[in-house]
Formats: sequence, C-alpha cells, structure tokens
Amino acid sequence: MSSEELAEMLLLDGCLLILAVFLLRSGVQAAPAPLAHAPLGRLPAQVEREKQFKYLSADMCRNMKQTRLDLLTLSNQIPFFVLAELHTRLKGTFFEGISRGIKELALSCFDDIQPPPRRNMKQSEAAGTTTRTRFPKVVHHLLHLFHSSRVPQHTHMLPNDSSSLHAEPESHLPCATWFEEWRTSFSKQAAPGGSSLHIVFKRNMMDVRGVMHVPAQHIHGYSESVFRSLIAFEQSYQQCGLGVTAYSICMARLLQTEADAKLLRERGILAHTHQTDKEIVNLFTGLADEYSNTIYTKDLLRLCKDVSAHHKSTAAKAIKWVRLQCFPRQSVTFFVIFGALISFATVINTGYSVYRFYHPL
Repeated sequence: MSSEELAEMLLLDGCLLILAVFLLRSGVQAAPAPLAHAPLGRLPAQVEREKQFKYLSADMCRNMKQTRLDLLTLSNQIPFFVLAELHTRLKGTFFEGISRGIKELALSCFDDIQPPPRRNMKQSEAAGTTTRTRFPKVVHHLLHLFHSSRVPQHTHMLPNDSSSLHAEPESHLPCATWFEEWRTSFSKQAAPGGSSLHIVFKRNMMDVRGVMHVPAQHIHGYSESVFRSLIAFEQSYQQCGLGVTAYSICMARLLQTEADAKLLRERGILAHTHQTDKEIVNLFTGLADEYSNTIYTKDLLRLCKDVSAHHKSTAAKAIKWVRLQCFPRQSVTFFVIFGALISFATVINTGYSVYRFYHPL
C-alpha cells in the first residue's frame, strides 16, 4: 500500500468512526440535526452520497450495541490521532455546541458497556471538573482509551528488566468453595483505589480471618467479546499492564465448578446476570486461550502468595480444626450455640439466687 492509499484508507475509516462517535455518544436522544437536513441545489452524486450517509447513520442507531462492540475489536482500530484531527476540523460544524473533547466524547460511547469505569473516573465525571480527563498521555486507539478507563492504573505492570519476569506460581488460587471451607469471606466491594477488575486479598481479626475482595461484575451475552478484546490488546501491548489478564486468571481459578459460580452469585459478586452458572464457568475457562504462556505480574504473584501464606498460618489451621471438630454441620452448630446460651442463662440465674440468699430484699 502506498502512502497515498494508506492516507485515504485512514481518512475514510476515520470518517466512519467519527460518525459513530457523533451518533453513539452519551446524551443523544434522536438523530442529530446535521443528519436531517441538507441544502438545496444538490448534484445527483451529492444526493446519492447523502442517501447512503442516512442509511449508514440509521443502521448504526438501530444496532447501537453491536456497533459499540465492533468499535472495541482490536482488528478494527486505527490511530487515535486521525479521530483527533477530524474532530478538530469538524468542531465548528459537525460538533457545533459540544464542548467536550474527543477523548471524553469517544469514551462516553461505552458508558453502558460492562465492565464499568473505575470509581474515581465516575466521581470526577459526576463532579464536572477538569479532572475527568485522566487519560494516558498518548492514546493509541479507541480500545486503548476504553482499557485505560476500566483497568486500575499502576497495577499488574511488567518490570522494565525482562530478566525479572516471572512464570506461573507454584501456589495457585483455589476455587471459591475452598475459600468458604477455610472461613474466608468474599466482599463484593472494590478495594480502595481499585475497580471492578481488581481482586485483592486482605486479612483482618488479627490475621485469623481472610477477606477476598472480588468486586461485583455484571456478565452479559457480549462480555466474552469485550474480555477477549481487552486481553488481546494487553498481550499485544504489554506496556499498558495485564490487569484484565490477571483478573481473568483469578476468575478462572475461583470458578472451577458450577458450585463456585452459585456461591459467588449468592454473595452478590456475579450480579444481575442472565447467564447460567455453567455458562459463567465456561466463559472464564474459555478465555485461557487468549493468555496462554502469559507473564505473571508481581501483583498476581503477591496475591497467590498472600492467600497461600494465610491458609498455611497456624491461626487459620486452628480455626479450621475447631470448626471441623466442633461445628461439622449447621444443625450441630445450632444446638451447640443453643446449649451455650442455656448454660449461660443458668449460671446467671444461679448467681442471682445466691446473691439474694445472702442479701435478701
């Protein structure tokens, strides 16, 4: 392809994408005014182009969800500077009266696409301040922009020295039901400064009990397509980190059976999804072909190490032993607690009777 052919291709693709951004941005309720009217005295070629233009815009509006997913496909990306240049040239005409920059406009096209934006980005956009433009200094394309808004910054980054890259850890993350047996609770709240794609393990109660922060995730029919696009981008451009890859690895380990999916659904982590437990398990299991032979980041290795160290600790083993020996079943637990309450009430009553014997009214 010659330089002129490449430039023409980028121009045509850029015009298509800038039209999609214009139509799919947040706040659009109907067909924008520039698409509804055209000046009189047009040539037949102009009439035909305007006809095709209206057909194209109508098709995008009818298939908004699929158009958004197409915009996030890695093979459909073009350099973002093309969109920025077209937006600059059309700002006074096509985007007349719209004060937001091209990055904010482009990102608003994916407001209803899961996973949701990071919490701090949501708050800054709601505040309407200039801090809402927290984007990378250089945005390569739309998928890069979408990735930067969903994945927590400065996590699961690869070291600059390639000799310090790590392989798969010896201690894997266990399944969700195994965590339940070890009295490790699940929290659907994201860790401070994290997002819906950041899993964190923490200890509390003097390191006796562990808490696995697995933020609530909405699984839809299109979720597999979005996850595959994000993972493919991370594997091809590892400078942005491997946040989605690490999240997918963790979820595949947690969701090994339908019982694991059922448990996370009951804990509110798999929220508002029409997918069955088996379909969710197959979703994250099937993503493994996207990150086969991937690099394990220090953050992911630290997560596996913290989980393994906690469940190998003496306190955690003692708690599990007491639970298995004294409370093997829920019915036994109920009667033990009930008996303890009766014994406590009996001791109180006996003490009160003795006190009144020596100190009558």
